[in-house]
Amino acid sequence: MAFGPAISVGYESEAEYVDVELAARLEPVKAREDLQKTLPEGYGVVSVKSIPRFFPSLEETLNAARYELVSPLFVGTEEKWKQFAASERFMVIKKKADREEVIDARACVKTWTLEGENLDIVVRFGPGRTLKPERIAQAVCGLTDADIEMGGPECKVRVKRVQFFLEKQGGELVEP
Repeated sequence: MAFGPAISVGYESEAEYVDVELAARLEPVKAREDLQKTLPEGYGVVSVKSIPRFFPSLEETLNAARYELVSPLFVGTEEKWKQFAASERFMVIKKKADREEVIDARACVKTWTLEGENLDIVVRFGPGRTLKPERIAQAVCGLTDADIEMGGPECKVRVKRVQFFLEKQGGELVEP
């Protein structure tokens, strides 16, 4: 059993997936019913799908996610987002424990919409191009680290992951 991709600390999520390898074939309908019986109140199994035995894992397959970010700090930043959208590249420094990387945030963002304090954003991820959505918003809006510190008492940005996708070569987004 493998969950993936992992959720970041401080995020809410409506998009959790798990790969389960079984020793024997199990009908998806029965599997869903049995799983549902074991879950705590308030949780539910959305769907169960049978996939070929040698299909790549979710971690290898998924390469984009949709997030809903909410913050009063986004109000009035429409012009900054328009400049971001018009830019060919938008370089952001990604801080790691042992080094810093420079990532093109523009290449990471597939789509975005901003309405008041609500930012809906589809972010691509994968080797050499992964940025958290709050880091993208920080760079575009000029926010501080304290503004986006997930789970901290000073955090002014709420992040919810709502969908995962496989982005095909032609740009089409497909849900698993």
